[in-house]
Amino acid sequence: MFLKIAVLMTSFNRRDTTLASIESVLATNLPDEVSFDVFLTDDRSSDGTADAVRSRFPSVTVLQGSGSDYWAGGMRRSFAVALSKKFDYYLWLNDDSPLEHDSLPRMFRLANELKAEGDLHIIVGNMCANDGITATYGGVIFPIWWRRTTPVIVHSNISAVRCESFNGNCVLISGKAAEVVGNLDPSFTHGLADFDYGYRAAAAGVSLWVVPGFVGTCNRNGAKGTYLDYELAFAKRWKLVRGVKAFPPKPWAIFTRRHCGPFWFLYWLFPYFRALVPGMLKKPPRTRVAEHHR
Repeated sequence: MFLKIAVLMTSFNRRDTTLASIESVLATNLPDEVSFDVFLTDDRSSDGTADAVRSRFPSVTVLQGSGSDYWAGGMRRSFAVALSKKFDYYLWLNDDSPLEHDSLPRMFRLANELKAEGDLHIIVGNMCANDGITATYGGVIFPIWWRRTTPVIVHSNISAVRCESFNGNCVLISGKAAEVVGNLDPSFTHGLADFDYGYRAAAAGVSLWVVPGFVGTCNRNGAKGTYLDYELAFAKRWKLVRGVKAFPPKPWAIFTRRHCGPFWFLYWLFPYFRALVPGMLKKPPRTRVAEHHR
């Protein structure tokens, strides 16, 4: 059976890492009956990313962003073009998350296993830090019922495990699931769009799974220079927490109203309080070893 895979990416001023991520996909050792079409939205990079990709990978479809697409807008643009062409699978891939050589074969083996249960599935690949041990991004659960905006990465080296939503670094979406869920919601410009997609997919009856092990390396960004950096002046932190890369008030209100139940307003308020009060409510560990395997 011939499979057509759309690889969806977006980039902004990370030419070398973008090239490395595309190379990691195209160098994957998959059967001849599997083909990749890469769709990259470059959000008007000034470092020559678009031209470098066209030169090195002429088969890649390079789309031009508006200059203010950010992650969600760029991925939505790439996804829209790919959806119009109808693929068997859609792979979200961050341009700073090059894959290990065996990652996609492992994800597709799991996809084939899941087909016995139907075509509505999404498979998430976990990223690790440079230490090769710490999970940084991937499939998440929310083990504390009243902390619906505090994700914990769920990870297993043994077998596939369920998740409730996911970071969008490496996500394989079946064609049928993409038909049911559609594109990323335009309400979100940068963050929140991936978690929202996972929530909407689960609500639509799509099963969400994390492939065993790690699929690539991507370190987490630290708190330095963010709204949680309490060395910054209050005015700076207040601006950052409401910025597009943190919790812009309107998109954050849409997200919390949609996913956090009748007390959504308290969830909406929380990051703004947290920006003001140092050390308020420490987060639980980000990684949790799966207790229930597939």
